[in-house]
Amino acid sequence: MSGNSFTSRSITREAAARLIADTVAAAERIGFEPVVAIVDVAGNLKAFERSDRSSYLAVNIAIDKAYTAASFGLSTAQWVDLLEDRGASNLRHVPRVMAAAGGFPLMEDGAIIGGIGISGGSWAQDQEAGEEALRNFPSDVDTIQKEARMKAIGYKTPSPISAADSFVDIELPKPEPKGRDILVEVKAISVNPVDYKVRGSTPPADGTEWKVLGWDVAGIVAAVGPDVAGFKVGEEVWYAGSITRSGANAEFHLVDERIVGKKPSKIGWADAAALPLTSLTAWEAFFVRLDVKKPVPGAAAAILIIGGAGGVGSIAVQIARQFTSLTVIATASRPETRDFVASLGAHHVVDHSKPIAGQVAALGIGAPAFVFSTTQTAKHIDDIAELIAPQGRLCLIDDPSGFDIMKFKRKAVSIHHELMFTRSIFQTPDMDEQGRILNEMSSAVDDGKIRSTAMQNLGSINAQNLKKAHAQLESGTTIGKVVLEGFA
Repeated sequence: MSGNSFTSRSITREAAARLIADTVAAAERIGFEPVVAIVDVAGNLKAFERSDRSSYLAVNIAIDKAYTAASFGLSTAQWVDLLEDRGASNLRHVPRVMAAAGGFPLMEDGAIIGGIGISGGSWAQDQEAGEEALRNFPSDVDTIQKEARMKAIGYKTPSPISAADSFVDIELPKPEPKGRDILVEVKAISVNPVDYKVRGSTPPADGTEWKVLGWDVAGIVAAVGPDVAGFKVGEEVWYAGSITRSGANAEFHLVDERIVGKKPSKIGWADAAALPLTSLTAWEAFFVRLDVKKPVPGAAAAILIIGGAGGVGSIAVQIARQFTSLTVIATASRPETRDFVASLGAHHVVDHSKPIAGQVAALGIGAPAFVFSTTQTAKHIDDIAELIAPQGRLCLIDDPSGFDIMKFKRKAVSIHHELMFTRSIFQTPDMDEQGRILNEMSSAVDDGKIRSTAMQNLGSINAQNLKKAHAQLESGTTIGKVVLEGFA
């Protein structure tokens, strides 16, 4: 017995959806409101559409027409005559056999891949709508089969960015949304330090050949899962995704609707893709971890942001200015980064290539209540311990080795670590808060309060350009965000 003795093909979800749309359009032209059912090659319901006024009987009739057509490879109109034959007449008593016009087998290359059933009109109307919709069905299937694959960029083995196979252009199956997932057509992405950290350390998951990264996205909803309530096909969205799932360096990407927001309407794809991960990180650091709306007794109402010109730092400066009344002190070392940070709204800019504590003290505003460290925390730990106010609050996002918490004990400083992915990793009850934050940020962008921090657009989303982006980010000299846009 050959190894492919039991293989079969079945209609795809995308092809079924397109066929239903064509059938509804045909029915509307003919002059009736249809019920349309499509089953797969095994007779299981694959897709379904009904009008608001469809009767229960019409629903079952459509489903049984599709089932009958798929089971026997004959249109249900043919069964009207067939059951007059004495040899087949007993089949009229078989459950779900429907001998009424409006059911058609779906064929590809001579093989049955499903069935469609139409009801709601007269027998003649059901038949006409089905025939009209099916005229283009074979070409639709060919198109859909091509669409069932997607471009992506991945790797098999963690490696330095200089390695030839650190990123490879590949093709993968196009995913289908289930549950609360939406399928997003990716228009633009940005790159973050988490990308190169994962690339250098994490192999593909068990059972998968490729590891796909990417957690900053702007795109269009291409399909929705059955439990999705907040989004519709065609809406423009932005989000940062989940580190536990396959990433967005691909033409299509699955994401839980709860961590997705409406994309700002007044900026383009690349500018939008620069913002979700950094915005969520800074927002959660400020308003959840540091609780900046709660004053520290005796401290200056000020926040020090270490690494003000980086991806997170550049959006953190803006959020602090637009959503708090704090005095904003940011660090930057080069003339171009100092100018950039000042342009974002920082009240003061100090040089982190030199001791920070003395520079902050020289400002004459007092000891800051809050410190947000986005990079090189280990290098600045002594300065932070010296400059922060007693009972102040420190939040960091990097991973300093040998972190000595005892340096902060005398001042009773509370220390927090922000990880934007925590909510999605653990499916926390407040997971949907990230969608709300992104919507608020979207409004702020459209109102002109927040500007994109995209500073370099490296072109199309492919392996070559993604390598360039990772190399630049690993150099530690980037300003703002590096973005890529579109698939060539």
